[in-house]
Amino acid sequence: TQFKNADAAQMKALFEYLKFCLEQVVKDNELGALQEALEGKYTLPGPGGDPIRNPAVLPTGKNIHALDPQSIPTAAAMISAGVVVERLLERQKAENNGQWPESIALVLWGTDNIKTYGESLAQVMWMVGVRPMPDALGRVNKLELISLEELGRPRVDVVVNCSGVFRDLFVNQMNLLDRAVKLAAEQDEPLEMNYVRKHALEQAEELGCSLRQAATRAGMEENRDVFESALKNVDMTFQNLDSSEISLTDVSHYFDSDPTKLVQSVRADGKMPNSYVADTTTANAQVRTLSETVRLDSRTKLLNPKWYEGMLGSGYEGVREIQKRLTNTMGWSATAGAVDNWVYDDANATFIEDEEMQKRLLETNPNSFQKLERLRELYMEVEDKIEGVE
Repeated sequence: TQFKNADAAQMKALFEYLKFCLEQVVKDNELGALQEALEGKYTLPGPGGDPIRNPAVLPTGKNIHALDPQSIPTAAAMISAGVVVERLLERQKAENNGQWPESIALVLWGTDNIKTYGESLAQVMWMVGVRPMPDALGRVNKLELISLEELGRPRVDVVVNCSGVFRDLFVNQMNLLDRAVKLAAEQDEPLEMNYVRKHALEQAEELGCSLRQAATRAGMEENRDVFESALKNVDMTFQNLDSSEISLTDVSHYFDSDPTKLVQSVRADGKMPNSYVADTTTANAQVRTLSETVRLDSRTKLLNPKWYEGMLGSGYEGVREIQKRLTNTMGWSATAGAVDNWVYDDANATFIEDEEMQKRLLETNPNSFQKLERLRELYMEVEDKIEGVE
C-alpha cells in the first residue's frame, strides 16, 4: 500500500532493470573466459570498476578496461558531486558559527576517480564554482562559470594534493583544474563571495607575482613558503570514501596524505581545522567528521567479533590484517588526532589482555603479535598526547 501512488510505468521499468542487474550478477564467466583466453580465443571487452556504480561491469570474465581519461568528470559524476559538496559546506557552516569555509585541503586519488568517473574532480569544480563541459565528441575540455546566483554561496578556494597516478593518468584534467581555478580567480566579484580571488590577490601581493600565477601557484610548486602560504588559509580538510572495499584503516595512504595537523602548524591561530569524510558508497551520500568515520570503522571492523574472528580464521595473513588495521588506526592519531581513547582501550582488552586471544595470535603469527604488543607500549607512552593533553 505504501507504493499505491507510485507511477506504474516507472515501477515496471525499475523492476525490469533490477531483474537485469540480478541476472548479470549470477552470470559468472570467470573460468569460462579464462579457458577461452588460454585457447587463444576472443575475450569480450568491458569496463572495470565498482558494479554498484556501474552495473555494466557485470558479468565478470571480460577483458576489462578502465575509461577514457578525456571523458571525466561525467554528467552523473557532476550531479553526485554537487550533492556531496552542498552537504559538506552546509555542515562546516553549521559547525563554524554560520561562516562558510574559505579554503579546503583535499587529495585527488587516481584510482578513486577511475572508479567514480571523476566524482572527486567534480567536487573540486563545484567548490570553485566552475562547470566542466564536454565537446561534440564527449571530451571534457571546456569550462563554464557557474554564477553566484546559481551557486547560492561564495566560491571556495582549494588546496589540492594530486596522487602520482592522478597526475600521470589525468593530464588533461590537471590542465582543466588549472584553468578552472584561474577562471574563478579572475572574476570581478566581491571578495567575500569569491575566496579563490581573495586568496590569489593576497598571495600575489605577498609573493610579488601575477594574479594568474598566484591562483594556482604556477611555477612555484617546490617553494615551501608558497605551500605554507596556501595552507594557512585552510579551514577544513576533506577526503572521500567511494567503495565499500576500502575504508580509512584498510590502507595507510589516507592518513599518509592527510594534512590536518600540518594545516594546524602553519595557521596563525594554531587552530585545528575541521576534518570531514564523504561516504559515497551508497546513493545517499553521507558527510561525517573524520572522528565519526574512524569510530564507525573501528566498530564495524577492528572491534567487531565477526570481523576479527573471520580474520583469525584466515590464519597467518588474517592476524597480519588485524595488526595492520590497528597500525593504520594509530596513524590517524598521529596525523589528525582523530581517534578516541576507547578505541585503543577496547583493542587492548580484546587482543592483548585476553590470555586466550594472546595465545591464538602468538601461535598463528608471532611476528604480527609482537607488533601489536609494541603498539600497545607506544600507546601507553603517548596516551596523554593522543588525548590532546601535553
